[in-house]
Amino acid sequence: MSVRRRYWLFLAFAWAALMVLGSWYPFDLKTGSLAEAWADWSHVTDWSQQSRSDLAINMMLGIPLGFLLVLVGGASPLAPSQSPRYHRNSISVIIAVCLVAAVSLFVELGQHWYGRRVPSRNDTISQLLGGLVGGLLAYGGGSWFSSRVARFWSGRSHQSPFKALLDLYVAGYLLWAWMPFIPAVSPSELKAKWRSGMIQLSPFENWHTDTWQSLYTAAVTIATALPIGVWFAYWSGTDGRNPPQRTRVHWIQSAMFAVGGVVCLEACQAFIETRTAAVDDAIGSAVGAGVGACWAGRMWSSDSPFPLRSWATAPVLLIVAILYSLGYLLVSWAPFDFADSGLEMKQRFDQFRSIAMTNWFSGNDMAMASNLLRSLWFSMLLGSLAGMSAAFAAPSRLKRITVLRWLAAVVFCVSVCLLAEGGQIFERSRSPSLIELAVRIVGVAIGMAIAIAIARSETRGDLQI
Repeated sequence: MSVRRRYWLFLAFAWAALMVLGSWYPFDLKTGSLAEAWADWSHVTDWSQQSRSDLAINMMLGIPLGFLLVLVGGASPLAPSQSPRYHRNSISVIIAVCLVAAVSLFVELGQHWYGRRVPSRNDTISQLLGGLVGGLLAYGGGSWFSSRVARFWSGRSHQSPFKALLDLYVAGYLLWAWMPFIPAVSPSELKAKWRSGMIQLSPFENWHTDTWQSLYTAAVTIATALPIGVWFAYWSGTDGRNPPQRTRVHWIQSAMFAVGGVVCLEACQAFIETRTAAVDDAIGSAVGAGVGACWAGRMWSSDSPFPLRSWATAPVLLIVAILYSLGYLLVSWAPFDFADSGLEMKQRFDQFRSIAMTNWFSGNDMAMASNLLRSLWFSMLLGSLAGMSAAFAAPSRLKRITVLRWLAAVVFCVSVCLLAEGGQIFERSRSPSLIELAVRIVGVAIGMAIAIAIARSETRGDLQI
């Protein structure tokens, strides 16, 4: 098995382990038999009584597992039906779906032995459908995805790793915008979404009632749309050439396409179950995409290539990382309604110890997944900035100095994550979680891995932004 396939296999095992952890927690064992577990699982539940959010989250559990298992089998581009590769890929999808079914059945039956869990055949079917969707995505685009990951990490390609990373980001952005892929197109469903406030056509409606949450949402939408503008700026004017065309008309067109693209994605969420379509989000995404396209135009407007090391010096990155960490903490602690008495602090700390993980595993909710992804995204930026400040520092002949730099970056990022989550213990409107802390640390690790890959590419001289 190749090294790349071993990576996919490891990620598939890790995702399956997370499915078990999330489905069996808090592990309060009880007696039971396999026959009783099978009877509970076989009990038919009316799909009309099934929560759409629960259905969506179970499908989302199956999609990554099916996708990764097909990559383990060696996904390749779509080939003619008479090609042996076509049949091999088809078999990989079938095997992946069968493995997803086995994992899901194991997880659901195992819930019978835990007091707060109930086996559900509907959950198994939902996860199986998610595995099928993930397998088909890998069947059609697994080779593209795998090649972009390889180009970003190793740089063994004519394409810059920076552009490969942009491709991966845009693919993830599209998938997240359309998740959980459950349409809501009937007039009754749209009317229900409108009445529940999931379709918001009035701009800045919530800014007076919940200013901090509105600021947080605006920051997230702007930050996540920035790379979309950069991607449009690069690919809309390349015509197969590298670097792209550098004309003012091109940058204006790129900004218009980027703004139109993110606004259309936001409008599409009105027709997707469990997603909220808001004018505020569309405005924030449009601002982020437009700024990203303009920034790219500014960077590529010169006649000479723009190497990273010419501007991303270690002191500048370190200052940016420190300022970003301050904003990171402020966002995590807003609206700063802290407990002001020792008794209240003790009560909140005791409450945190009792529900630190239960509040995330007590049920399935799309809001939970959205919050975790936001924490992951912000932590990735933190890890990337700290990692690049360590990677682009002045080279030293002593390996010990380099190790100390990276160790300092890791300690800095982990400390910020601990402060961000720990401070929420004493903030009245926040609910801290060990799971969210783990997601923050994972985001830091991913960000530092990106920083390492960028540093390697810059050293080889194949990273031109």
